[in-house]
Amino acid sequence: MRRSIILDFEAQKAVLAVNCAEEFDSFWKASSNLLKSVLPCIVKHVGFVSNPVSGELQSTSSGEFGKETFARAKLKNKLWSSYGLEQNDPLVKLIPEAARPLKVGNHVYFWPVNADKGKVVSLYVIVTSRKLSDEEESQLEFFEKQISISYENVLRRRPNIKQKHFEVLGGMYEKSFALLSERIIEYLQEVTEASSGLILAVDSASDELYHKVKRDDGELVENRFELTGTLFEKVVKTGSKVNLSNITSVSPCHNILSTLTDAAVKSLLCVPVVHGQSKEIFCVICLFNEKSSESFSQLIEDTVCSTCDYFYAQLFNALEWEKELVYRRQQEHLLNVAKNLFIHLDDVTVLLTEILQGARNLIQAEICSLFLVDKERQELVSKVFFNNTGHENGEKEEAREVRVPLGQGIAGHVAQTGVMLNIKDAYSHPLFCRDVDRETGFKTKNILCFPIRDEKEVIGVGQLVNKINGPAFTRIDEDLTKAFGIFCGISICHSLLYTKVMDAQNRDKITNELMIYHMKVTPKDVQYYSSQKIPKPQEVDEAFRHILFRPRLAPKLEFVKACLSMFEDLDLIRKWKISYETLIRFILMVKKGYRELPYHNWTHAFTVSHFCYLLYKNLNQIGSFSDMEILSLFVSCLCHDLDHRGTNNAFQVSYNSLLAALYSSEGSVMERHHFAQTCCILSTEGCNIFENLNGKEYHEIMDLTRKIILATDLSHHFKILKDLKKLARVGFNPSDETQRELLLYLMMTSCDLSDQVKPFDSASAAADLVYAEYFSQGDLEKAMGYKPSEMMDRDRACIPKLQIDFIDGVVHPTYRLLAEIFPEMDVLCTVIDENKKHWKEIEASGEYRKFEVPSTYSAPLSPLPQFEKCKIERKLNALQLNTWPDNDSETSKHSYTNTSLRTNGEGETKTAT
Repeated sequence: MRRSIILDFEAQKAVLAVNCAEEFDSFWKASSNLLKSVLPCIVKHVGFVSNPVSGELQSTSSGEFGKETFARAKLKNKLWSSYGLEQNDPLVKLIPEAARPLKVGNHVYFWPVNADKGKVVSLYVIVTSRKLSDEEESQLEFFEKQISISYENVLRRRPNIKQKHFEVLGGMYEKSFALLSERIIEYLQEVTEASSGLILAVDSASDELYHKVKRDDGELVENRFELTGTLFEKVVKTGSKVNLSNITSVSPCHNILSTLTDAAVKSLLCVPVVHGQSKEIFCVICLFNEKSSESFSQLIEDTVCSTCDYFYAQLFNALEWEKELVYRRQQEHLLNVAKNLFIHLDDVTVLLTEILQGARNLIQAEICSLFLVDKERQELVSKVFFNNTGHENGEKEEAREVRVPLGQGIAGHVAQTGVMLNIKDAYSHPLFCRDVDRETGFKTKNILCFPIRDEKEVIGVGQLVNKINGPAFTRIDEDLTKAFGIFCGISICHSLLYTKVMDAQNRDKITNELMIYHMKVTPKDVQYYSSQKIPKPQEVDEAFRHILFRPRLAPKLEFVKACLSMFEDLDLIRKWKISYETLIRFILMVKKGYRELPYHNWTHAFTVSHFCYLLYKNLNQIGSFSDMEILSLFVSCLCHDLDHRGTNNAFQVSYNSLLAALYSSEGSVMERHHFAQTCCILSTEGCNIFENLNGKEYHEIMDLTRKIILATDLSHHFKILKDLKKLARVGFNPSDETQRELLLYLMMTSCDLSDQVKPFDSASAAADLVYAEYFSQGDLEKAMGYKPSEMMDRDRACIPKLQIDFIDGVVHPTYRLLAEIFPEMDVLCTVIDENKKHWKEIEASGEYRKFEVPSTYSAPLSPLPQFEKCKIERKLNALQLNTWPDNDSETSKHSYTNTSLRTNGEGETKTAT
């Protein structure tokens, strides 16, 4: 028969607290206090309570009761004592005082509390300082019933969590992953008392986690970060839960948490969300406690896990729905981009711009660039860049050309291998060059570089820099760029093909225009010259070989005969087996190829060719050049301004002429047209003076002629100026092919500017003609509603000042270089200095006045009063007599006395002023 139990006041209070407990935390605290009140000899104790969700015994602070412990094997027994636990028993970590050997006098007791049907609802491991008395054991037996009843009461008061899961699940119909996550977290806050939380989605393709963040304007923005190296890596990789307590600002996880929430998180619980069938971890639920630093209880862990079991399907479906929406939007955008690409096939530059805009918007990158493969030079060429400002290069200015050798850098490597590169950390990649970042201050973080192909090979490379709203480019981005690259390749190939067709049409138009404008060479014209003997140079003019000979002012000078004489004197006819009639037709066709312009006409072509002839006759080292180089240079001088329109390159490009449509993408519009007309003449029946060259020689001379004619563009001259200065400094090495080619370019420029190194009467007459042509272009620009530059504007131009600037900036440096390489040309620098002095005198005199120039160009614009010309003429005659050899002094006087006449090249004369 059980003895009556008499309880003191503290024990009565403890029993009352156990009976009044409403939830498991208060139940555990009350039962623990009850144990202490009835057993004052307790040294240490630890308790385990049956988890209503999992049914396992677990401590409220230390997790599940060990499955292999000595105590678990005795759960069905009543109160029993032990001599202590083995050192390897997991319980020792919870209650070290229970480990063997025990302290003298200490005893260890295991007290299981059983409910109905023998179910253990709790277990207490107790260390006492003495053996329990019979009365104390009876009291424990009495309280066992109280504790089991209290446990059942708490269990009844606790809402049915599974039923609640079903109720909440039935009300969730969200397709949006962000909204569904928000509702699930609100529910978990309610059942777990967490302060806040979020659900992270796993992107296994990119090894990233992401979630949606609501901005101040209400828009949802995706926040992504790499999984590797974070506290979530263990959760995703192993499926383990992470329960952290006592989190501070110095904790390892603080940095990543600060990117997820603005709150000061003190404890954290992370639980993986596993798909029920595939067992794939596709989400991580994170709960934050901002009030307490204690870890989340095992009961809360189990509650969250059971929530995952009920809600995983909805989360998974929401993610799949959003992925499908993203995929659909991307496909629609890709199709729109493809449509835009095929709309702009007529302009490669606009097409490339559309490609970059489409790539940037499709993949969401800060900067995009596109390179095309230049097979001839084995380089990648890019002129178009885009960043997130929306303008090319971030500005409205034209992008500068960038060239990268194939195989160099990231773009070069992709072009060479044809393999896409997705670089998550640009600075750690061996192919990345930091020079551009150092110069611009830009920070390159990640790069996606993809090849663009035609049917056979790589024709270009697209490069995307810095993923927006993400740490790096994803596998989805890679798939999109592959599809996008296919459209790019097709559109670029079709655009280039379309451009070729349009170029052919433009060439036909220009050729037809040229043939309509000009007349063919008649047999009568050929017969006229072929029936006559080629004149000797001295028969053309006694001073024809002198360096200061002025073709523009020479009376009765027949340019065609003079050209034949120069071909003969240079021994080009014999060396290259040129048919005499073919040469005549060629020269006559070249003459007809020049329009009746004030300056860029047949006379200009002859003066340039004549100066080339003078270089051959006066330079000591001319023998360093091959016969082919001499022929190419001389022919280039004759043809270098064929079919000039009286307007410059800038005018052609600005007003979208046919020539600009044909050549603007390559630069040097007019120069390329001049060479094209040269080829047209050479391909005309009976005009090919290169017909007796073999295939290799023909290819070489045409290529060299092209380069020399393109070198007449002053922008080309300024590009190679540094190399020319170096050549002048180190000296000319005839065996160096590169030096010879550079020198040919310099000689071509010198020939083209040769009017500036003639005595002032000839130089000023040429200036009249130049500005007549300039002002004609300026008048045309005004008529079109544009403001011309100063040198093109007859109302603003000051010719003396413009001429002085031109001499200082172009003429003098060019001939100074020529004189440094060929000292015998130093006399030309003296003439330039004299001419500059005269222009300064005219500018200072104030007697300069402007004359209107009729559209017929019949009267040139003269900047000089007549008396001023007479005074200058006397100085020039003295200079010439002192410069030339003594035996030619009489000839010089004879040749330069009549300065008031200007010839048209075939014996007709006109007054010069």
